[in-house]
Amino acid sequence: MLSSSSYPNGESLCSRTLATHLDRYSMVKIKHSVSTRIANYLIVIIIFVGVIASLSFTLMAGNRSYAEAINVSGSLRMQSYRLLYDMEHQPELVEKGLQQYRETLYSQSLQNIHHQFFVSEDVKSSYDNLIMRWEKMESFAQQKNFVEYQRDIADYVAQVDQFVSALQYSAEQRWILAVWVIALSLLLIFVMVSYVNWYTRKAVVRPLEQLTQASIQVQMGQFK
Repeated sequence: MLSSSSYPNGESLCSRTLATHLDRYSMVKIKHSVSTRIANYLIVIIIFVGVIASLSFTLMAGNRSYAEAINVSGSLRMQSYRLLYDMEHQPELVEKGLQQYRETLYSQSLQNIHHQFFVSEDVKSSYDNLIMRWEKMESFAQQKNFVEYQRDIADYVAQVDQFVSALQYSAEQRWILAVWVIALSLLLIFVMVSYVNWYTRKAVVRPLEQLTQASIQVQMGQFK
């Protein structure tokens, strides 16, 4: 049998074995903790990138819808004057012109204004007011009331211009918001990646370098 005097400082074989197992358990636990933490950081970064990409895509898609809405609403001006001309010179075409105007005013691109994200209340109210105002203008056209239609056409076109301006301003604000979101997101991603890189070097790379250096010193017989 081995006695306690067989080992330095009176250590027994049992105590040495127990210490070895405890050291291995501690190393495995630390390694598992570090790897789990790094994996969690990477998952957070991936989720963040996905959320920002979705938000940016939504903003960009909304801007394309805005461009279509601006083009459609801009044609209302020309169509309203065309109706004035038809009422005076081609009355038989008035009904056809009214039908085309309704299709434009109630087109999907304009109705989507109420269902899109980040659309200002000014744009929504301007569109609703334009519809209400057109109901009066449409009644003049249906009644072939050229005098009343001609009297109100200038104010109505001014209201159309106001709606187009509100759309353009809202589209510009969305572009600015999209640029800020992308810029801030890139900055946050850079900060998070830098932190993960720093933590990896601190928790993994440096201990490995120290372990390698210690191994070299042991091989060279340098125990101090």
